[in-house]
Amino acid sequence: MSDTNVVILSGNLVHDPELKYTEGGKAYTRFRMASNRKYGEKEESLFIDVTAWEKLAENFCQYHGKGSHPTVTGRLQESKWETKDGQKRSQIRILADAIEFDRRKREGGSGGDKPQEKKGMTPSEAAAKWQEGENNTDDESDIPF
Repeated sequence: MSDTNVVILSGNLVHDPELKYTEGGKAYTRFRMASNRKYGEKEESLFIDVTAWEKLAENFCQYHGKGSHPTVTGRLQESKWETKDGQKRSQIRILADAIEFDRRKREGGSGGDKPQEKKGMTPSEAAAKWQEGENNTDDESDIPF
């Protein structure tokens, strides 16, 4: 039996994602998501770091902002390093393979998802059309991921 490393996470973005580039010119973004769980009268939040690369990172940064509620599919990846004083450190994060909008947020017109800009529109025109519901269709062929 082979091992499986698949993660699906749905949550809220803690901050606006920032697109960065490696020295070799590859686009990437690292962002943090909060996933909340209620049990009884209590609620707990788990904060998870996610990394996306290349076109996925570019599209994600363009269409998502703080407070948006995407669903990330990917795998767990461990990073290991040693501090200047010789202490060993490690961190587990999700390496994203796919990121989807939360349709409930988009259809309701609320949430942090940034409006999708279409060619020939200014950002304010795209936002106005988004608020009017013009971009809320079942045809997702124009969504870049």
